[in-house]
Amino acid sequence: MLVGICGFLGSTTALCTVRGLTRRAFFIGGHSLIALALILCIVFNELQVLIAFLVFHFLMIVSFQGSNGAGFWIYAGEVANEVAMGICLFTMLGSQIIVSIGTPYLLDDPKIGVTWFLVILLIFQVLIVIGMILWLRETKGLDVTELYNLYRPVDMHRQVGA
Repeated sequence: MLVGICGFLGSTTALCTVRGLTRRAFFIGGHSLIALALILCIVFNELQVLIAFLVFHFLMIVSFQGSNGAGFWIYAGEVANEVAMGICLFTMLGSQIIVSIGTPYLLDDPKIGVTWFLVILLIFQVLIVIGMILWLRETKGLDVTELYNLYRPVDMHRQVGA
């Protein structure tokens, strides 16, 4: 039940903040908050402080739902055509299936356990933040032609009338 409440809070927060923030700030901030929450989860898991671990785990869920939930679909809807949206959906749901299948085995493995599982997630989050800083383009305030040409090669812009 608490996970569902955190998901709801993340979605609601995303819908409220996505209008005020730039898309880059929204995603980079959200994923940086996930990384910070993971670091604190690792620390409190090692210190065996369960309440603090749960608080930051729920903060991670709220941040994840906000940045990868509603925020992702807003950004994808601005820059992706129908085929690309299908690929986005397939990739997102496929990765969720892989994570949901693999997570119990990783957590139960005596060599990996909770701490190393969180470290693996943290490494991915840091790579995601770096990738967003390097390659995520801003879409807020762009018109339809600018959005259409945002990720197209420069020589193709002339074909679309930009």
